[in-house]
Amino acid sequence: NEIKLPVEIKCQWHRKVWDAAIAQLATKYTVDWQAKGCGAYVVLWFGDVPGKQLPASPDGLERPQTPEELRRMLKERLPEGKSSLIDVFVVDVSRPAAVT
Repeated sequence: NEIKLPVEIKCQWHRKVWDAAIAQLATKYTVDWQAKGCGAYVVLWFGDVPGKQLPASPDGLERPQTPEELRRMLKERLPEGKSSLIDVFVVDVSRPAAVT
């Protein structure tokens, strides 16, 4: 009665951030019989950090401006058969804007 839930985590600047949900999580980890095809893809959103920018979308789309936009874009990249098995989470760990 055990289930495994594989989790793949990337920071926003990782060069494979756009493809890791399928290329790593789905292909290598969710195939475990105890995972039953399910997995979680987590991306850490740091916001506008010099030298740590999100790579350009391989689909030629504009870079997302919010964690919610990135989550939506990553979900849309999942193949139809995987979209119900892999959930995408974008965790906002950016520094809060300075209060004036």
